[in-house]
Amino acid sequence: MTHPVISDLLFKRIASAVASADTVKGISHLGLRGRAREIFVNELLLPLLLPGQIVGTGAVVDSMGNQSGQSDIIVFDKSILPPELFSEGEGLFPIEACAYVIEVKSKLTAHELKAAHENAGRLWSLQPLVEVFRPFHVVFAFGSDLKGDEIVDELNRYRKLDLRAREFPQVRVFCVAGKGYAYFDDRSRPPHWRYLKANREFEEIANFLGGFANTLPDFRRNRISISIPYGNYLLPGRTFERFEAS
Repeated sequence: MTHPVISDLLFKRIASAVASADTVKGISHLGLRGRAREIFVNELLLPLLLPGQIVGTGAVVDSMGNQSGQSDIIVFDKSILPPELFSEGEGLFPIEACAYVIEVKSKLTAHELKAAHENAGRLWSLQPLVEVFRPFHVVFAFGSDLKGDEIVDELNRYRKLDLRAREFPQVRVFCVAGKGYAYFDDRSRPPHWRYLKANREFEEIANFLGGFANTLPDFRRNRISISIPYGNYLLPGRTFERFEAS
């Protein structure tokens, strides 16, 4: 069930975001390409965050000195661990407190998909201090260079990149405006992809945002219940000597 007023406001924000993104599609200027990210964050993500959760950009890191590639959007919970910010919203984000890593594209292409897949692989290679569930890696696009209007076309394109896409994909969520929303359901047996086709009301985006909002409280609750030793990010790897009285 949905509340009609809240649902109506959501669909108006989605329609506004898609219309705004349409104005910068196909423009190669770096500043305008970044506009798609701003639209997605400001109009769609920020209204859904819990207090203490932030949206940043930069790299996800672990305590061993490893890091992901540059990520468009990192949804981070400051109530769990502190980020290391170099400027407003930009910096290094410990993996244990990262809920989502989202690549936002004005138009999804084969090149963009390959880069997202490679970055997802680097994210999976990180080693959390406590093996809790890892951040969801998402590809969100306001359009695509593939013809047709089916999200399964995007999944088939991705399967050519990721040979384990059927049982253990690197990218777990796709949402493409006008094509659909798909996610990898690893709670089912056997695990499999589930998808929702697009419609004129952009319900594919609404369902993605609903799923996003539903996971944030669970993410915080599961993380806070586990002791995460943040000091391991700070302490140099030296061995203390034993003092013997003379």
